[in-house]
Amino acid sequence: MAAAWEESRAAGNNFDAIRLFAAGLVIFSHSFEITTGTRDTEPLEVLSGQISLGELAVLIFFVVSGFLITKSWQAAPHLGVFLRKRALRILPAPFVCVGLLALVAGPILTNAPLGEYFSSPLLWAFLLNGVFIHSVGSLPGVFADAPFPATVNAPLWTLAFEAVCYGLVAVLGITRLLKPLGCAVVFLLLILIADGAWTFFGGSAGAFLFKLSLLGPSFFVGAMMALAADRIVLDARLAAAAAGVLVIATLMGGLVVAFALAGAYLTLYLAFASLGSVRHAGRFGDFSYGLYLWGWPVQQVVEQALPGSGWAVNFAIALPIALCLAVLSWRLVEKPALRLKVVKRQNNAAPSAAASVRS
Repeated sequence: MAAAWEESRAAGNNFDAIRLFAAGLVIFSHSFEITTGTRDTEPLEVLSGQISLGELAVLIFFVVSGFLITKSWQAAPHLGVFLRKRALRILPAPFVCVGLLALVAGPILTNAPLGEYFSSPLLWAFLLNGVFIHSVGSLPGVFADAPFPATVNAPLWTLAFEAVCYGLVAVLGITRLLKPLGCAVVFLLLILIADGAWTFFGGSAGAFLFKLSLLGPSFFVGAMMALAADRIVLDARLAAAAAGVLVIATLMGGLVVAFALAGAYLTLYLAFASLGSVRHAGRFGDFSYGLYLWGWPVQQVVEQALPGSGWAVNFAIALPIALCLAVLSWRLVEKPALRLKVVKRQNNAAPSAAASVRS
């Protein structure tokens, strides 16, 4: 895997394609919830009784993030540099998205009087989502009568946990514990938390720890693989075995933990596999983040405009619209912010090759 990583820095890899696929999978999965109000017909939920395809896609995101964020720390193991890069990548797009939803789309879509809308505490609480404080997911009178009511942008809740994982990488890095064993310890602690979060903590603390225990293991297995890449063999037979483990876990149980292990290997195997032009999926930009952020509200608008049209129509209409917004997000918000990552050295030396605007 280490050799594949070094080679991919010049020849390209499939990370952009995987993230774009995962973002599209989230929209596909949500089309069932948004048009019916429940997950009862969502394909993976029906098949496994454990998680949805959207949640599986989020686990893919966390594996990829765990690998790439750890590589980013290895390339520049300095806390200030790391935090600056992470903030510039993860903060601007949701900040703008939340602001536009609350202050532009909301007043257009609400069925409440505008005076009531702008004076409601819900509006100002919703704006906190822009800095990953997911306290309120509703806006006054927006999507109030939808099958999945009063939820403006459900996927925003995952961003706080992504940020927490970044913070844990930084803590492990500055304490010199960012090693395979250190990540393995975090992985095991998160697995143990899953069983006791509600019992021992309860309330919002229990909910926070439980959600972290669902997402964090995939992130830290990705981090372990980044740190131990020189000892990991990329082999099609192992990838097939990992896929088999996931099939068994889908049918028998334990899919979240199985994905953190087998799914992480399969995801990273595909990231470096020779898939032809797939590796050029990001040549025009990395649209996956914007697609993830804008998918749900666009789907809610489509359902409001075409009530009862069904999941297929919702998906077919919402996906290209959300993709257009993702392109705008990349070009107008994300890409300009990422340019700030590259800071000229005092002696005017060129930035190192490791300074990638997407890492």
